[in-house]
Amino acid sequence: MEVLSWIASLAGVLSIVLFTYWVSRADRLKAKSLRNAFVIGFAFFSVFFVVFTIQTLSVIPKRTNAELMTPLVDSGKKAWHKYVCIDCHTLIGNGAYYAPDLTKAWDRFVGQAGGDKDAEDAMIGFLEDPPQATSHTRGMPNLHMSDDEAKSLAEFLKWIAGIDTNGWPPKPSKPIVALDPAG
Repeated sequence: MEVLSWIASLAGVLSIVLFTYWVSRADRLKAKSLRNAFVIGFAFFSVFFVVFTIQTLSVIPKRTNAELMTPLVDSGKKAWHKYVCIDCHTLIGNGAYYAPDLTKAWDRFVGQAGGDKDAEDAMIGFLEDPPQATSHTRGMPNLHMSDDEAKSLAEFLKWIAGIDTNGWPPKPSKPIVALDPAG
């Protein structure tokens, strides 16, 4: 993949140099030469477009975890939309910036809870009864999610955390603290 990127960069620089050269000599060039330059350039970049399209389409299945998509994950996505979580949170860089990005929220809960089962219980508890805002912290409104909705949303966030986002989004500059829903 890096080789293709370097080749594309080199081709872009070369085309800029050749275009600048041809434009500076345009008054001396014949129309046939300009047409040939256009056809060659068009063919050259069309090949790059096709190669990069094929490469992208071959990499996407490896980077997503689509084989782990379950009906529970799908219902979690529906809960995400039902409660319009994107109005406050981002997912893979898309959404609002009022609240933390939730792309790797599952990993944060696992890191704090110490295991998948404890993390799932903590996340479900958090979603069912989020901590209230204080004078120095933002809070999440209690959306009165059902137990099934909270479980499915936790499963959806677990699935999202498994997507290879190539390091995106970057880690927050301030640590995000998930509060214990029990107290």
